[in-house]
Amino acid sequence: MKKSLICVVLAMLMLASFCGVYAEEIVILYTNDVHCAYNQNLGYSSVKALKDFYESVTPNVLLVDNGDSIQGDVIGAVSQGEYIVDFMNAVGYDYAILGNHEFDYGMDQIAALAEKANYPYVDSNIVYTGTQGNKLDFVKPYVVHDFGDVKVGFVGAATPLSIATSTPTFFQEDGEFVYGFGAGENGEILYGLVQVAVDACKAEGADYVILLTHLGVESDSEPYRSIDVINHTHDIDACLDGHSHSVIPSQYVANDRGELIPLSSTGTKLIYIGVLTITDDGVLNTTIVNGDLPDSPEFDAAAAEITGDYEEFIAQVMATSNVDLMVSDENG
Repeated sequence: MKKSLICVVLAMLMLASFCGVYAEEIVILYTNDVHCAYNQNLGYSSVKALKDFYESVTPNVLLVDNGDSIQGDVIGAVSQGEYIVDFMNAVGYDYAILGNHEFDYGMDQIAALAEKANYPYVDSNIVYTGTQGNKLDFVKPYVVHDFGDVKVGFVGAATPLSIATSTPTFFQEDGEFVYGFGAGENGEILYGLVQVAVDACKAEGADYVILLTHLGVESDSEPYRSIDVINHTHDIDACLDGHSHSVIPSQYVANDRGELIPLSSTGTKLIYIGVLTITDDGVLNTTIVNGDLPDSPEFDAAAAEITGDYEEFIAQVMATSNVDLMVSDENG
């Protein structure tokens, strides 16, 4: 345990009080850009413990990921993301979106990982124009989650820069690009695809719509930033972002009607976990948390099995040399 049990319980109760969480309220926990850091910083064990805690306070709890979870360290590379999906299943993720690095192992592999995942992928701006079969047909443009008397829609958006920042040939058939993300000179195609999905959520009775994005806020992503999408859409109640590794507890951004919408992002490698609350009187708040959170024995047991397979794999001798090899820190 990272702290004494009494300190942990007190900290959790203070967090629940700070976030205004009571039995009838909704909690959306979120992560982004984990990049295989399953046991670094807070780690997935703390994510699982935090979710379990909130579920003891209210039944209305979901956990979402905003992309770039399966790439970034050896454990992702050697399993082509499979071990990370195993971790995310053990944590209990409910929804995820595709970051640009979800494509790093190819379309066939991300399709296989989606089949293995216990959570659906949500992205509204994936466009397929090929003839050989859409490998990303598992992706939903949006989902509407029923919390009893309240419905919450989730709309995803992956960065149009995915093609340039992953492997371009993966998005092609016979040398022609057939997968796209609504890229255009001024961002209007992306904004339109997102708005169509938001409108569909509202038509299905969603009381709130949460935009899950892997777009980022850095200037070199303009006009495809999360800020740009909010500026050119409406009926979105909050945006949970990724891609630029930004630490944003809560930033208010104006939509195309001048209404201020909270935007939040948790940085990278689980240095923070995000908490979005929807109060019973309709107020949405976002924050990010870190510090001494407890571990989850349930997750730790599952992770031990997964990493056992991993450690056995990396312990295999791949090659030998009859020549003594030396490692030097000297520049030469």
